[in-house]
Amino acid sequence: MKPLDPNIGFKNAAKAIARGDWEGARRGYGRVLKSMPQDWRVVYQVGLLEAGGGHYDFAEKAFARAQALSPDNAQIGANLAQIYLLTGRPAAAAELLEAVALKAPDSADVQRQLGMA
Repeated sequence: MKPLDPNIGFKNAAKAIARGDWEGARRGYGRVLKSMPQDWRVVYQVGLLEAGGGHYDFAEKAFARAQALSPDNAQIGANLAQIYLLTGRPAAAAELLEAVALKAPDSADVQRQLGMA
């Protein structure tokens, strides 16, 4: 079987999201993940999808994995911290944001969330 072209997988997932088909988007990203399991961008997109659907436990796992794959990415850290805030863990959010702020002191998202944590 020919491997999935990730661009097609991303496009299919985006189309599913536009239709409001969250399960279709999950399936689309799932297929992309099978062909690119170590690509932080794919894992991050799964986190965004899950967070948008209110599935914070799945979003947290995806963001944590994406952060492990791309540890210097401030946006991933900011999103993971947002999940911590949404699930009632402001101390964990503040700790993470402080670490991320050292790597990306100019990140507006990180600075904004530090004020909320």
